[in-house]
Amino acid sequence: MTVGVINASRTNQAAQALEKQISAGQLVPGCKMPSTRELATRFAVSQQVVKSAIEILETRNLVIRKPRVGIYVNPDICSPDKKEIGLLAIRTGDLIADYPGLVLSLSNGQLWQNTNLAIRNIANRNLSRGTLRYELEKLKPLHLDCLLAFIPDLTEDDMNEFRVLPFPVIFIGDIVPENYKGQYNQISEDTADRAAAMVRAAAGYGYREATMLAGGLDVYYCRILKEAAEKTAGELGIKFHYIGFWDSDCSSRERIIAGRRLAVQDIIKSGRPDVLLLDGFREINIFIDELAAAGRKIHRDIDIIADGEMCPQAIFMESDYSEFSRSTVRLINQVIACPCTSIGRTVLSGLIKRRPLRIDW
Repeated sequence: MTVGVINASRTNQAAQALEKQISAGQLVPGCKMPSTRELATRFAVSQQVVKSAIEILETRNLVIRKPRVGIYVNPDICSPDKKEIGLLAIRTGDLIADYPGLVLSLSNGQLWQNTNLAIRNIANRNLSRGTLRYELEKLKPLHLDCLLAFIPDLTEDDMNEFRVLPFPVIFIGDIVPENYKGQYNQISEDTADRAAAMVRAAAGYGYREATMLAGGLDVYYCRILKEAAEKTAGELGIKFHYIGFWDSDCSSRERIIAGRRLAVQDIIKSGRPDVLLLDGFREINIFIDELAAAGRKIHRDIDIIADGEMCPQAIFMESDYSEFSRSTVRLINQVIACPCTSIGRTVLSGLIKRRPLRIDW
């Protein structure tokens, strides 16, 4: 009799804890529930207790059971209070992949269900301390639960400007150097792992000399890219070069092509690379055309591995950010639930699945 009471109590406690996580958005509507084994470990109870707790949630219509598929948080759940989240980001245009959209999986409506997301982009050429202060002043009167910020080349003084906001701020991406003295909320992928994955892909295809084209080394995450790629290349016996390059003048198609022509000249001067690693670039066909014009034909003289877009004649580094995004949303909800609690500099490693795909047609 006593055991039955204890089990019933634990079942109700587990059910209440799960219901609280669903209400807080930590278990996102439409997403699959963690396994009973994982939940049992998390709550320090038996799997039978977890199964009984889930049955309680099922009677309350908080979860739904899909035969032969699994148990999901009911996608029709709607909290009476929607979360209000803002995103302040550098506008990258069509030439660079939409990094915040990728890592946050903003196109995943189920992941961001029950959330109002307001996005404000700043053109990179317009960014200054004055512009930043102006944008933050406009944000101050908004009733946001949280602001997400993706501005890669902020100084520590710039970041301190965000302290005037009456709501928590989370910086997205590897943009906060470790030596910054302030306490900042930051969520980033393991940038070193991204660089290493591209170099390992090059080694897997048998290339022996690689040149990586990415942002300038004045940006923190680019320094991490370079160091990690150099280290991995050295371990694999690949000769490696790094070239810092931005599509800084995108005012016309002619200027874009001219800028990339200069980048190709730098690539050729770097040595005789048999593979070009492009981090985040789109419109890769321009590079292909300019390489051909400079006498370097794709497949015969040089190949391309890129993670910004699929392009004929290139190898695409396919990246699945779904697990990373779910963990990011859980952390954002954690900050919203308790704004005075800092998550600090959180690097989420091992959650992004990457694989190279050769795109030829």
